[in-house]
Amino acid sequence: MKLNIYISTLLLAFLLFVSCKKDFDDINHKQDTYVITSDGALLNGILNSLRIGKNENLYINNNILYPQTQLAALTHPANSSLTPGTEEIWSNYYSVLPNFRELEKRISQMTPTVNDTDSTTIVNVNANNMKAMLSILLAYKTFKVTDLFGDIPFSEAGYAYQEFNKLPKFDSQESIYKTLLAQLAWADSTLLAPTAVDTGRYVEFIKYDALFSGNLTNWRKFANSLRLRYAMRMADAEPELAGEIIAEIINNNLPVLVGVNFASPVLEQAKITPVSHGYENPGKYWSFSQQPNLRMSTSIWDQFIVNSEIIDPRLFYFFETNNAGVWAPYPSDTSSYPSEGGNPYSSNREVDSLFFDKGAGCAFSPVNFFLASDELNIPEILISGSEVHLIKAEAYYRGIGVPEDASKAVIELWNGVQASMVAWKNVMKVSELRYGNEFGSYIDVPTSLDVGNWESATNFAVSLELIYAQRWIDLFMQPCEAFAFARQTMQTPREGDDLNFFRLPIPPSEKNHNSANYTERYGSQGDNTNTKVWWMN
Repeated sequence: MKLNIYISTLLLAFLLFVSCKKDFDDINHKQDTYVITSDGALLNGILNSLRIGKNENLYINNNILYPQTQLAALTHPANSSLTPGTEEIWSNYYSVLPNFRELEKRISQMTPTVNDTDSTTIVNVNANNMKAMLSILLAYKTFKVTDLFGDIPFSEAGYAYQEFNKLPKFDSQESIYKTLLAQLAWADSTLLAPTAVDTGRYVEFIKYDALFSGNLTNWRKFANSLRLRYAMRMADAEPELAGEIIAEIINNNLPVLVGVNFASPVLEQAKITPVSHGYENPGKYWSFSQQPNLRMSTSIWDQFIVNSEIIDPRLFYFFETNNAGVWAPYPSDTSSYPSEGGNPYSSNREVDSLFFDKGAGCAFSPVNFFLASDELNIPEILISGSEVHLIKAEAYYRGIGVPEDASKAVIELWNGVQASMVAWKNVMKVSELRYGNEFGSYIDVPTSLDVGNWESATNFAVSLELIYAQRWIDLFMQPCEAFAFARQTMQTPREGDDLNFFRLPIPPSEKNHNSANYTERYGSQGDNTNTKVWWMN
């Protein structure tokens, strides 16, 4: 039934998005579409916008973020143009921001009921639930954009259809962070079981909930997991507030996404999987076909081996051997570029007899072809239980919000690694190519490789370096988050020069259209990629 709902609203959502062009100029024109668009269709447009676009995948993720984080390496310098990717990310956020603002306005107008006995006002629980879900989604999307760009328009943005042609100011990242974290705390404390008040409108709204199908406990887990992530991100810039948030969640055992519970994998995630949500993801394969030079880096290879022995099954899920069937990482230190060729992301590999033909010149290990080409079964992960465990491991190890406790850090580290390994095993177990060829038919993952093998090989000596390395690996298919994490810690696995690329430049469309506000914010400092964002200072 959910698939039919998405298909039936696709045209409406499409009309909503194309009512804005791909720059901020058109976002600031009145949008009469909202007069006829239902609450559910507006929510559907927001949820659709969680997908990563093809230009973001190519120009930002593959060309910039993978080599910058050293999760993968490029065999040739990338095209220096960031604009197609930054414009797509910017448009994705600001073209859907009016959806949030319109829904906020509608929800604020949902009338509370009055108690017939004593005439007291009864809070409209369903309206608050809708507002809380919206606040969580807005926080997720806004955190991503401010982490990439720094200071951005926020508090005044998205209202142009209500206040014709108003140009929004840029808000500081610090103020955005504190606002969003407060909204997430409110959302967690507000989400309650629905009541009979306005039930019809609420039920219709949650029909479009592609993430959790109206499960309010899961929405609370999503909210608190995000609070942990972003409180830890700002722990060095705002240690007192970060500690308070982390302490509140951990000490009060507030619901969060769980990866492992008492050694049993639970594998909770906030994610969108194309096959489950009625769409295909051709942009991901397109981005790899357009950037055929991405290879496994020596930085990540070194985390998968001990004494020349492979210890981690995720090697087989994330990468492949070269054309000769040998594991061969490409140097992360790009002071030189060893010669490399082949075409490991060619669509010819979809054919059974050609799967292992990566081109005679392919001397280094490429990204797993299934991750690059499977348009249906590879999830877009927003945040996972495995990441939550690893955040808690850092909190216990460093004593942020909770007392230092190495034994608890070990438990959370072990849970995070196990959850990551099992979750990716389950993803790849159902991954298949266009003609139905399955991952397991081509890739043989040794059964001996599991968390127990990894624990034995590493002697499980907990350290901040190990916690950071494991969270970095777990974020392999979330390059934006991996980039933020690398900047946050400056201690993820790395070779060669230190990371000195810290943010994306504001897109040209915004600079041109909202020039006065842009100049007021960035004119003196400059809009430079080597300028640190707030939480790095």
